[in-house]
Order: sequence, then C-alpha cells, then structure tokens
Amino acid sequence: MARWLIPLLLALAGGAQALELSALQSLLDNNQPVRGQFTQSKTLAFLSRPMVSEGEYLMAPGMGLIWDQVTPWPQEMILSQGKLTMDGESVEMQAGPFAPVIAALMQGQLDTLREHFTLTGEGSLESWRLQLVPKAEPMTRLFSTIEIRGEQRQILGLTLTDTAAQPTEIGFSDIRFGELKEDERARF
Repeated sequence: MARWLIPLLLALAGGAQALELSALQSLLDNNQPVRGQFTQSKTLAFLSRPMVSEGEYLMAPGMGLIWDQVTPWPQEMILSQGKLTMDGESVEMQAGPFAPVIAALMQGQLDTLREHFTLTGEGSLESWRLQLVPKAEPMTRLFSTIEIRGEQRQILGLTLTDTAAQPTEIGFSDIRFGELKEDERARF
C-alpha cells in the first residue's frame, strides 16, 4: 500500500505547485493589443442574483482600455492616459495608481502589480492562477484579494473581491491579439 501512497501524494501535490512568476512574466510580456468578449458578474448582499453585464474590450499597450458594455444596457468606457470617459463624457477621477493597476491586471504586468500587491501563483504555464493581496492604501480600501486566471499567455478571468467580501467575476472569451485598426486607434 505504501508504494501506491507516495506516488498518489506526489501527484496530488503537483496540482498546487508554486508557479515561477518570472517565467510567467516572460510568457505574458506582449506589446500587442488584445481584444475579445467579456462577461462581468457582480455579487451584492442585498440582491438575490448577481448583476451581469456583457460586451467587448480592447486593451492596447501605451494607449489604454476600451470597455464596451452591450448588455444590460449599452455603455462605453475608455481609460486612456489616466483619463476616463464614459459614453463620450469626461469623468472626474483621481486616477492615481488605479489606471496603471487596471492596465497591469488586463495585461499581466507583474512588475507593476508587485508595487501594489503581494503576489503568489500556482499551477503551470499551461494553466495558472495568481492571487494578489493589496499592500497599502488605497488598494486595501477597495480589495481584500484579486485573482487572475489564465492559460499560457491569455488572461481568462479576474475575480476582484472587495472588503465586504462581495466578488466581481470577469470572464474573457474570444481573445485575439493583433495590431490596432485605424478606427480602433481613433477611439483613444
């Protein structure tokens, strides 16, 4: 029995192996724009069901993020150069560290994330998971944890858990890498 137990324990331990973050960073280093579909689900204690929205996104390094919500109602959000516009209107915000953190989350920029969070990872480069715990204000006021899930160089999902333990799940699909088209560039 002992000869079966040791291989079984080793196999089970392999599923929770520590992820080499420098290898993951090398895999994620990519200056190409990425676009795709998103589904976002926000759980709030006072609602019986999560709020769900869907749409398309475009993350372009050095340019910003376009977040086009289609359902339950259309809404366009563009974060570029530390400025936020919603449906074409400029929104006052104290961008501070938030703009680079949003970009870092969407692109897997681990060095930027390390400035604001303690990172731990598990899995392999084929299928990985990062756990982020905020180090200081203002992130500690907003989040208790953030989890990033991916496969190879693709980020497949985020879970942002606020300080009231209410998670926001964001799933990404139809992920495509490629240069910006002229009409996309004009939106920034």
